[in-house]
Amino acid sequence: MLPGRRAAEAIWQSAPADPGVPPCAWCRALLNRPKVPDHTLVHCFTGTCCSCLRPSQVRRPFTQSQLPGGPGVCRSSWGQCKLKRRRWACATAAATERPACVVCTLPLPISVGECAVVATHAYRQYGTYRCRWHLFLRVVILQAMMARRAMSPHARDFGAALESTCGVNWLGGGGGGGGGGGGGGGTTAASAAADEAATSLRAPPAALLDWGPNVPVAHSLGDFAPWLTQGDTVPNLVPFAPLVASASGLSF
Repeated sequence: MLPGRRAAEAIWQSAPADPGVPPCAWCRALLNRPKVPDHTLVHCFTGTCCSCLRPSQVRRPFTQSQLPGGPGVCRSSWGQCKLKRRRWACATAAATERPACVVCTLPLPISVGECAVVATHAYRQYGTYRCRWHLFLRVVILQAMMARRAMSPHARDFGAALESTCGVNWLGGGGGGGGGGGGGGGTTAASAAADEAATSLRAPPAALLDWGPNVPVAHSLGDFAPWLTQGDTVPNLVPFAPLVASASGLSF
């Protein structure tokens, strides 16, 4: 749990923000984006619902985003959308009836094994203005949305689309330069394969994000959001967060 929390904290600390408000997930998602004067809707979340993180098409005609494989669209106003169930809502929290963070929806304590109980959040770092996991969820869901918009039946690879749109590839492509260049000749095919295997255990399944073998995409991004808060022992976002932070060039 601790490495995941440290990675989420590094993402929080590295994200630009205006005084008195949480960091901007939009600017954190786009690593190569130039600085903006402020993080209002004039500059950030252009054409995107700030609540569900889908392209916003209130009172707009049918578009490509509504075709199979598109990232989906939001046709509600922001006020209406924020009242709906969150895309990443954690089913475990409802099942256990334990206290949960209102924004990331994770239970504040979770059981690990038969006896151990661990905290998912650092002390008082939960809720609308303090939850590190909420920013992390918004960043990776925005990145997935942007990557999927660049994909098609002829461009099926999610990792390549993610790197071209957001300047990072947390599926193992190196992206934003996380790990720094190795140490002179020590890397072998075996170690590279081991690293790839370790990454695959912590990253979302490729089948969840890649286009798939058919014209309709195999999975909508509606399947990715709940994957983040699912998990057999700990929520999947906990081992996934260090991959995202490393791919973004962050130390934690």
